[in-house]
Amino acid sequence: MPIIKENRVFVKYGLEAIRSTKKPGLRALLNVSGVTTASLNAAAIGFRLGPRINAIGRLKDAKLALDLMLTRDESVAIDIADQLEEANRERQGEQQRILDEALQKVAALDLEDIYCLALAGESWHSGVIGIVASKIVEATGRPTILIAMDNERGFGRGSARSIHAFN
Repeated sequence: MPIIKENRVFVKYGLEAIRSTKKPGLRALLNVSGVTTASLNAAAIGFRLGPRINAIGRLKDAKLALDLMLTRDESVAIDIADQLEEANRERQGEQQRILDEALQKVAALDLEDIYCLALAGESWHSGVIGIVASKIVEATGRPTILIAMDNERGFGRGSARSIHAFN
């Protein structure tokens, strides 16, 4: 969301609340993210804290992020924050691997008459393909559909991203 109008108020007071939080989970998340109260801003939330919270839900169980926010036990908070950090590193690795594979598939195509890309991979993680699809759109300027195939179950799970001019 753009930080305009009432959203500016939410962000301002939200940042103040996070800076002064007594919640062990939030403090542990700040610590593993390398975010200090002095460096805490909207970008830090969007690019440092958010991805760690998001990664655990993409790759494992989102309940861990909830447990982190609800715990009152500092040692439990540190353990869960470490799990979120590890999940984020894993997500980054998976994302890069899938992006490399997808870009190899794109490189093998003659894009002159291809206006939309649809690519599939058997080893692609369905929780990450949306992020990768966005990166393929950025790289090619074409709407992109990525499908994570699950041949054991006989189906795939897809995610699509597009360009501004094409909904």
